[in-house]
Amino acid sequence: MPQTKNKPVTIKGKSKISDTELDLILKKYAKTIVFNYNQKFYEIEPLLIYDAVSSGIEARVFNDFARAVDMPEKQLGIVLHINPRTIKTYVSEKKKLAKNSSEHLLKLIDLYKTGEKLFGSTDQFNKWLKKPSWNGMGAPESWLDTQSGIQMAKDELIKMMEAYPL
Repeated sequence: MPQTKNKPVTIKGKSKISDTELDLILKKYAKTIVFNYNQKFYEIEPLLIYDAVSSGIEARVFNDFARAVDMPEKQLGIVLHINPRTIKTYVSEKKKLAKNSSEHLLKLIDLYKTGEKLFGSTDQFNKWLKKPSWNGMGAPESWLDTQSGIQMAKDELIKMMEAYPL
């Protein structure tokens, strides 16, 4: 991977997050997060998430992620229970997110990475998130405001990847 020192992370309206872009976001803002392949699934090791969130991640990750997955900042704020104005203040003051918000955001990034691998693009994954679930619990998009909901969505993706009947 190319050196990233002194290079700003820029993501502008892309419908697919490249591994390099996501690695840049996380490595730049979340200490030393690295990715590994766990069987067929691209996921962040839980120990690395714990290490990164122990001191919080920079608030800029919020904006970078929202742009990368084409999610309005207001919607991402609702999912993470953070007011976008608060994020703007944190970014301007170079503050970090609280531990729970940092962890929630990293798990959301991990979910999007898995969804992108399965569907081929964030656009297609976003369409899947909006479709009602087979289990009568609404669209997976409505689950994302809790970490257990993110895990439920990820479990559904893994079932599809492994060709389990839904």
